[in-house]
Amino acid sequence: MIYLGRITADVGTAAFDHQYWEFVSGKSSVSKTSWALLIDEMMQTDKWANNSPRYRADLEDVFEYLLEKIGKADVARLSQADIYEAMDKNRHRVRFANYIPTAISMLSKLAIRKR
Repeated sequence: MIYLGRITADVGTAAFDHQYWEFVSGKSSVSKTSWALLIDEMMQTDKWANNSPRYRADLEDVFEYLLEKIGKADVARLSQADIYEAMDKNRHRVRFANYIPTAISMLSKLAIRKR
Protein backbone atom coordinates (compact mmCIF):
# COMPACT_ATOMS: atom_id res chain seq x y z
CA MET A 1 0.00 0.00 0.00
CA ILE A 2 1.20 3.50 -0.84
CA TYR A 3 1.23 5.98 2.02
CA LEU A 4 -0.53 9.11 0.82
CA GLY A 5 -0.21 11.18 3.96
CA ARG A 6 -3.00 12.60 6.01
CA ILE A 7 -6.33 13.84 4.79
CA THR A 8 -6.23 17.62 4.59
CA ALA A 9 -9.72 18.39 3.27
CA ASP A 10 -12.71 19.28 5.43
CA VAL A 11 -15.00 16.41 6.45
CA GLY A 12 -18.08 16.15 4.28
CA THR A 13 -16.54 17.74 1.18
CA ALA A 14 -15.90 16.09 -2.17
CA ALA A 15 -12.18 16.67 -1.65
CA PHE A 16 -12.35 14.75 1.62
CA ASP A 17 -14.08 11.82 -0.08
CA HIS A 18 -11.50 11.83 -2.87
CA GLN A 19 -8.55 11.83 -0.43
CA TYR A 20 -10.20 9.19 1.73
CA TRP A 21 -10.71 6.76 -1.16
CA GLU A 22 -7.17 7.34 -2.43
CA PHE A 23 -5.91 6.46 1.04
CA VAL A 24 -8.15 3.37 1.44
CA SER A 25 -7.43 2.01 -2.04
CA GLY A 26 -3.73 2.84 -1.95
CA LYS A 27 -4.05 4.39 -5.38
CA SER A 28 -3.13 7.92 -6.22
CA SER A 29 -4.97 9.65 -9.03
CA VAL A 30 -1.98 11.25 -10.71
CA SER A 31 -2.83 12.57 -14.14
CA LYS A 32 -0.94 11.07 -17.08
CA THR A 33 0.04 14.62 -17.96
CA SER A 34 0.87 15.73 -14.44
CA TRP A 35 3.44 18.24 -13.29
CA ALA A 36 5.18 15.48 -11.34
CA LEU A 37 5.79 13.44 -14.50
CA LEU A 38 6.98 16.51 -16.36
CA ILE A 39 9.42 17.41 -13.60
CA ASP A 40 10.82 13.88 -13.64
CA GLU A 41 11.23 14.07 -17.41
CA MET A 42 12.89 17.48 -17.20
CA MET A 43 15.46 16.26 -14.71
CA GLN A 44 16.44 13.45 -17.11
CA THR A 45 17.17 15.74 -20.06
CA ASP A 46 20.59 16.79 -21.30
CA LYS A 47 19.45 20.40 -21.16
CA TRP A 48 18.90 20.02 -17.41
CA ALA A 49 22.32 18.41 -16.93
CA ASN A 50 23.98 21.26 -18.82
CA ASN A 51 22.59 23.96 -16.54
CA SER A 52 24.85 25.37 -13.84
CA PRO A 53 24.64 23.84 -10.35
CA ARG A 54 23.31 27.13 -8.90
CA TYR A 55 20.57 27.41 -11.53
CA ARG A 56 19.55 23.77 -11.00
CA ALA A 57 19.46 24.27 -7.23
CA ASP A 58 17.19 27.32 -7.59
CA LEU A 59 14.86 25.46 -9.92
CA GLU A 60 14.86 22.29 -7.81
CA ASP A 61 13.44 24.32 -4.91
CA VAL A 62 10.65 25.54 -7.18
CA PHE A 63 10.09 22.02 -8.54
CA GLU A 64 9.66 20.72 -4.98
CA TYR A 65 7.14 23.49 -4.32
CA LEU A 66 5.25 22.64 -7.52
CA LEU A 67 5.25 18.95 -6.64
CA GLU A 68 3.74 19.71 -3.25
CA LYS A 69 1.12 22.12 -4.56
CA ILE A 70 0.16 20.80 -8.01
CA GLY A 71 2.21 17.66 -8.60
CA LYS A 72 -0.77 15.42 -9.35
CA ALA A 73 -2.69 18.01 -11.37
CA ASP A 74 -3.00 17.99 -15.12
CA VAL A 75 -0.63 20.44 -16.80
CA ALA A 76 -3.41 21.87 -18.97
CA ARG A 77 -5.39 23.05 -15.94
CA LEU A 78 -2.88 25.68 -14.78
CA SER A 79 -3.86 29.27 -15.52
CA GLN A 80 -1.89 32.48 -15.58
CA ALA A 81 -3.81 33.60 -12.50
CA ASP A 82 -2.53 30.51 -10.65
CA ILE A 83 1.04 31.49 -11.44
CA TYR A 84 0.56 35.04 -10.19
CA GLU A 85 -1.12 33.71 -7.06
CA ALA A 86 1.83 31.41 -6.35
CA MET A 87 4.25 34.27 -6.86
CA ASP A 88 2.21 36.47 -4.53
CA LYS A 89 2.13 33.80 -1.82
CA ASN A 90 5.92 33.61 -2.01
CA ARG A 91 6.63 37.34 -2.22
CA HIS A 92 8.55 37.11 1.07
CA ARG A 93 11.25 35.19 -0.84
CA VAL A 94 11.67 37.22 -4.00
CA ARG A 95 14.26 35.09 -5.80
CA PHE A 96 12.14 31.97 -5.32
CA ALA A 97 8.96 33.75 -6.45
CA ASN A 98 10.70 35.01 -9.58
CA TYR A 99 11.76 31.47 -10.51
CA ILE A 100 8.18 30.13 -10.43
CA PRO A 101 7.24 31.37 -13.94
CA THR A 102 10.68 30.34 -15.23
CA ALA A 103 10.23 26.78 -13.99
CA ILE A 104 6.67 26.56 -15.30
CA SER A 105 7.77 27.89 -18.68
CA MET A 106 10.56 25.30 -18.93
CA LEU A 107 8.17 22.50 -18.03
CA SER A 108 5.52 23.77 -20.44
CA LYS A 109 7.99 23.89 -23.31
CA LEU A 110 9.00 20.31 -22.54
CA ALA A 111 5.34 19.25 -22.51
CA ILE A 112 4.81 20.86 -25.91
CA ARG A 113 7.86 19.10 -27.35
CA LYS A 114 6.70 15.76 -25.93
CA ARG A 115 3.21 16.16 -27.35
